[in-house]
Amino acid sequence: MEEMPDQIWPNLPLKDRLPSLFLRLVMVPLKIINPASLARRLLLLSALGSCLLVGLLLLSADSHLAEQNLLAGAHVQDITPPFDSLLINGGFVERRRGKMQPGDLKARCFVLQRGEVSIAVAVVDSCMIPRDVCDRTKALASQKTGIPIDQIVIAATHTHSAPSTMDYCLGTMADPAYTEFLPSKIAEGIVKAYGKIEPAQIGHKQVKATGYNYNRRWITRPDQMQRDPFGDKTVRAMMHPGFRNPKYVGPSGPVDDELSVLSIQALNGDPIGVLANFSMHYHGGGGGPADYFGLFSDRLAKQLAVGGHEPVCAMTQGTSGDLHLRDYEGDRTNSDISIYTDGLVEIAKGAVEKVRYDRSPLLGMDQKELTLSRPCDVIRPLGPQ
Repeated sequence: MEEMPDQIWPNLPLKDRLPSLFLRLVMVPLKIINPASLARRLLLLSALGSCLLVGLLLLSADSHLAEQNLLAGAHVQDITPPFDSLLINGGFVERRRGKMQPGDLKARCFVLQRGEVSIAVAVVDSCMIPRDVCDRTKALASQKTGIPIDQIVIAATHTHSAPSTMDYCLGTMADPAYTEFLPSKIAEGIVKAYGKIEPAQIGHKQVKATGYNYNRRWITRPDQMQRDPFGDKTVRAMMHPGFRNPKYVGPSGPVDDELSVLSIQALNGDPIGVLANFSMHYHGGGGGPADYFGLFSDRLAKQLAVGGHEPVCAMTQGTSGDLHLRDYEGDRTNSDISIYTDGLVEIAKGAVEKVRYDRSPLLGMDQKELTLSRPCDVIRPLGPQ
């Protein structure tokens, strides 16, 4: 066996020097012809070889773990349409508005990657986004990033003042031009977030935000039941009963007042993004097309900025079908959207400051389609018969 020149050997990486070192240690003792000590030397060499093998395996494991560390990227994509007239949903009647300003509506996009697993999340300033629009968006994003379609999540914030992309959404048909415009813009945001991925760490925290949401669906008194669209007295619960209405017994269920944050940082501690979640239907009242969701995201980003760099922050919709900002058990009050949002921002900021981070988290996503049954045994026409 030809020995490696001494001037080359010290310059090799440690993982390449270890086998050569082992061979040198093996060859030198075997040159000593001493039968009495040969067995002891072979036993020593066996132990030494085992240690070196463990060292090589640890180096290989460390290299593999480095490849398995988390990567993350985030990007804010402007999805404001350039059109002069837009159908807006959320008011239960079809309405139009004029041209919006750049930045009024955004898609806040996040990409997480660990090993062979990649996940994308886009939080979109929209009331509702139908399946076909989501599918087109995912296909475009997957084609340009390689992220599997079933590992891309698109979530609407449920603002009630964005252009409509869904027929019959709260009384409004889809705006054809905006529905065609939106998928490529969301996909562009995901692609740009993917292009920004870097070594990262991630953690989460849940805190209470008591007093920021209440149950808006109340149960009526038995003698105050209301009529359904068919004229029968079957309605036992209604939304927005009014303050201290004597015709109602009380809220129909509990309140989920937990505010959750998922915080993503670069390895040096600089913020990359925060995904927040809270169960509040929407605010309304002059907050702009993105409602309090957009205000919260922009203001939290400014609060968490480091060195002039703002992370990508997003507020997502929680279990808020029945939850709203008004406390109907109390006196009539008006909620200022700016004050309301600032309060939640402070709570979220405090939660982020308590997050403990992990550089190699378990990462995965599972998507399933559910088929829900509904009773259609009896179909009756509306109106007089």
